[in-house]
Formats: sequence, C-alpha cells, structure tokens
Amino acid sequence: IVAKMDGIVAAAKTKVNTELGEEFADICAQTPFFYILGSGAAFSQTYGFAICSLMEMQWQNCAYIHSGEYFHGPFEVTENGVFYFLQMGSGACRPMDERALAFLKTHTDRLMVLDALEYGMDEVDTSVRDYLDSVLFYAMNVELRAARGHKFNHSPDVRRYMGIEEY
Repeated sequence: IVAKMDGIVAAAKTKVNTELGEEFADICAQTPFFYILGSGAAFSQTYGFAICSLMEMQWQNCAYIHSGEYFHGPFEVTENGVFYFLQMGSGACRPMDERALAFLKTHTDRLMVLDALEYGMDEVDTSVRDYLDSVLFYAMNVELRAARGHKFNHSPDVRRYMGIEEY
C-alpha cells in the first residue's frame, strides 16, 4: 500500500498544480478571508493547512471548520462572495463532507473542492482510506501553499514574529 501511495501522491501533486494551484492563488489574492472544511482523520490536514501553511507561512486570514460542525452554526455565514475550500475525504466521514458540499453548492458562488477520490484515493482499499487521506492532503496542501507563495512572492520560510520576537 505504501508503494502505491507514493505513486498516487506524485500524480496528485502534478494534478493539483495543473488544476487548482493558480486558481487557488488567484482566489487568495481576491479574498481576504475564507473557510477551509474537512472531516475525519484528514481533519488534521484541514487544521494544519489553515493554521500552519496559510496563516503562519503565508499570512492568509482563514478559519478551519469540521464538516460535521458546519451545520452547528457556521453554515449561517455562507453566502455568495464567501469562499469555501472543502477537503473532501474518501473514508468513513465522507458523508459529512458530501452533506456540506451539497449545501455549499447552492449557497455560495465561491467554492473549491479538493476531493481525495478524484486525486487517486479511489485506487486505495476502502479499509485503509481513513488512515491515508491525510498523507494525500498534506502533499497537495504543500503544493497549494507554494502556488500562493509564488503568486505573492512570499517564501514559506519568512516570519514576522515566530522565532524573531519574544513571546
């Protein structure tokens, strides 16, 4: 399975750069704040993408929301013009992501979906997808962070405060 994942991740990185990289960077340039949704074990990558890759490394204002928590209040701020980035897993929690997607499709005009099944997880046995979605999302999130960094001429190594000021 691990050897298979190496090939899936490599292909996914190429595909995400071709299909979403530039568009994601452009949306970041047009959008001062947005939401990132995800669920299940891969929610670690939703969280990490928001706070580490985008907020810390790229100074992009955003917030992460668990797809299962979306309907506990956050869906009330969904409207046209508000950008949502959905990391749609391929495992047991996928129905939560699908429910959020169905609502988002009819309540915002700014939506981007990173669907693990469309990036190779359909080739992985369903019994282990929950464990491996985060590997896939991490690799693609690094690519999207790099695309944003390139657009803004902002290296992910540059910090304002971390390691610079006492805190």
